[in-house]
Amino acid sequence: MARRTSDRGRRAGWRADVRFAVGLLLGSGLLVLAGGDLTASIRSPWWVAIAVLQCGSVALRRVSPATALAVCWIGAVVQVVAVQEVGPQNLAVLVIVYSAACYGSLPIRVLGAVSALGGGVLAGWFMAVTVPQAEGRVTASAPFLVSLCAAILVLAWSAGVLRAITRQRVQERLEADVAAERARYAIAVEEERARIARDVHDVVAHSLTVMIAHAEGARLSAEAQLAVTPATLSTIADTGRAALSEVRGVLAGVRTGTRDSPQPSLRRLDDLIGELRRSCASVEVEETGTAAPLPPRVDVAAFRIAQEALTNAVRHGDGDEPIVVRLDWRSEMLVVQVSNALSARRTTARGGHGVIGMMERARSVGGDVTAAVDGGAFVVIAQLPYDGQEER
Repeated sequence: MARRTSDRGRRAGWRADVRFAVGLLLGSGLLVLAGGDLTASIRSPWWVAIAVLQCGSVALRRVSPATALAVCWIGAVVQVVAVQEVGPQNLAVLVIVYSAACYGSLPIRVLGAVSALGGGVLAGWFMAVTVPQAEGRVTASAPFLVSLCAAILVLAWSAGVLRAITRQRVQERLEADVAAERARYAIAVEEERARIARDVHDVVAHSLTVMIAHAEGARLSAEAQLAVTPATLSTIADTGRAALSEVRGVLAGVRTGTRDSPQPSLRRLDDLIGELRRSCASVEVEETGTAAPLPPRVDVAAFRIAQEALTNAVRHGDGDEPIVVRLDWRSEMLVVQVSNALSARRTTARGGHGVIGMMERARSVGGDVTAAVDGGAFVVIAQLPYDGQEER
């Protein structure tokens, strides 16, 4: 797409240059024909050849600056040999010198500078000495005309260089903007991928942990020849349906590119703890401070972190000891702490995707998570600021 756009731009530029060249040739011809005695000495067959060469070179000034420069100066040489006075078509020389500096490569720019300086000297001498001598007139001040012509051509070349530098800076800025936009897009995609992975991990890990706990209880009841209560089987089925619904919500958001599916909230923490208690897990809740409304992202992060910490506690903790959940509402910060006694088979902490996911969630809202063994217990502490800067 970018290449097609560039090709269209070059074709449009070439068509504009052709129109410019034709207009310059026709305009020069009209001035020469309508100039009366002022342009009588210019009107000759040589003028037509010179005008075609110099004005025609303008059509090539962007597509081939080197060719345009060569054709233009060939016309100037013909003009000198034929001792043809300066006419309106000579404006093409200024255009070509400018274009060589603006659109040409570095060697063409250097050649343009040399030709501008040399051509200026030649033009000044031609106008001051050669033409007056051929017509039997008094020669003019050669140093003045030489300096004037050289200054005009060098000024035209300098303007082309400045334009080329400006175009290059603009192009570099556009490329930098495109690169920055691509980087932002890549970061956004990576963040969304990580968010989806965390959501699916949290939903599936928690639900499967609860289902496994109930299924294990049912197996033990069967081994003890006790009847499996319908409530146990209902809890397993309800947990599976809830997990399936949440995963579908996450995937629906991915397909539609929105996040309109219901988001979890810390208000569901009581339901979460109730599920764990029904699965024979003992959970104690302590809350200090005054609860405050949380920004949506902080609310989701707080719930997911608590969910993951409770899931790990049920999976790896000592089932005979209670899991302790503490919510400490501080000034502009919520501290969520989940601690559980380690089982006899597990006396050290082991990192995993769950802990990494909790850390990523906390950092996404400007908070932090620590997870470590403290006195025989595994403790997760999440510090989540809620300074009111997010939309509520």
